[in-house]
Amino acid sequence: MGVDNQAIVMWDGIMTVTPTAGSNGNFDISWTGTVLVHEGVADPSAVGEPPRPGSALHASSDKSFTVTGTAVPCDGVADGNKFKKYLVEITGGEGFELGDGSKHQDKKHQIITSLQWRGAPDGSESLCYGQGEDEFGLFVSLGYMKPGNRITLARRTALDSADERTKWTVQDVEKKTLAAIYDEEEEDITCRPPWKSEILKIGA
Repeated sequence: MGVDNQAIVMWDGIMTVTPTAGSNGNFDISWTGTVLVHEGVADPSAVGEPPRPGSALHASSDKSFTVTGTAVPCDGVADGNKFKKYLVEITGGEGFELGDGSKHQDKKHQIITSLQWRGAPDGSESLCYGQGEDEFGLFVSLGYMKPGNRITLARRTALDSADERTKWTVQDVEKKTLAAIYDEEEEDITCRPPWKSEILKIGA
């Protein structure tokens, strides 16, 4: 299955973290769940929450993903505080499915996220930002952590070479998102779910 820049590829699953052996404040992560592909959505405002019936562990989909990686604190302070932001580097795992019978792997995938959900009234505390490259091209992604350490991350991939987002780092995704949807006066985000914002629009 090919994916073009009109599609949103959504990962929804549970992230588990364990202290990295021999380190002080870094963590190993494992993230497992389901993949949903929304085609023909240049405007991501048409993409809602992934369907997850009742008490089901994962969203309804016949496609899955399992990835592993490492997490280091964004502020450089290795104090073991899981509520603050970490830079997660996806480095291994089985990869992800797109419904073509194959397992796909990202060439590069970085995420900024906390490692534990805290339920803060300020929605920006739960935001997750991603950037990387898969077989279809460079991508940026945006989502958030929910109770139970469930992360939903929506990806816009196969970005055109003229798209300014091909030059973004994951830190740029964070900066641009907060500039677009964070209201300092209200101390909260203005777009829920966050992937509906202009950050993932074609032509943004």
